[in-house]
Amino acid sequence: MRISLFILLCAICLLAQDKKSSNIPKTDRSKRENKDTWHKNETIDLPLAMAKRQIIAKMENKGFTLKHDIPVNDKKDKFLMLWEKGNQQTLIMIWRIDIDKTGMSWGETKK
Repeated sequence: MRISLFILLCAICLLAQDKKSSNIPKTDRSKRENKDTWHKNETIDLPLAMAKRQIIAKMENKGFTLKHDIPVNDKKDKFLMLWEKGNQQTLIMIWRIDIDKTGMSWGETKK
């Protein structure tokens, strides 16, 4: 239930995102006390499809299993991906910023 609520809140935030706010600066929040939060926002200098394939390959190489791949809108230019490894869950949100630029945020939670 907790992760379902988390995914729902992330989807709402993503839908509310304005295209002008897509250029999010890199931030590292991993030192925050609350570990159930977004850790990093960054841009990837690749088209969305290539960035998504790269993220999938990296996560699989780290031993994670893709549990959910959710398109957030009909244009399929925003996705939420839920990954699991043991009792760790990682939620990755990616979205198209431009034809050759993709935005990405990720966060962790425990089952």
